[in-house]
Amino acid sequence: MSTTKDVTLGILSFAAGITIGLLLAPKSGKELREDIGHASKDALESARKAAKEAADAAKEAAAAAKKATHHLQHAYNDIDLSSPSTEEIESDLVK
Repeated sequence: MSTTKDVTLGILSFAAGITIGLLLAPKSGKELREDIGHASKDALESARKAAKEAADAAKEAAAAAKKATHHLQHAYNDIDLSSPSTEEIESDLVK
């Protein structure tokens, strides 16, 4: 979850930095609009890439959790939950 927040914060910081830089640059209105358009496309592409990476990571985590749950279920099923008899306990203590 914090990775998603970090990516979002990074994208927003990037976009804010680009916007401020473009607004302070001495360019004509047309050049400025073109630069903003290019920066917007770059920021959108970065956001799409980050979203895909986050989705892929979530799918991998879900698959790993499913596999771990499967292994735990088998391990639980292998546990002998029956109580040993008094004779078995005494026999184990004598050994």
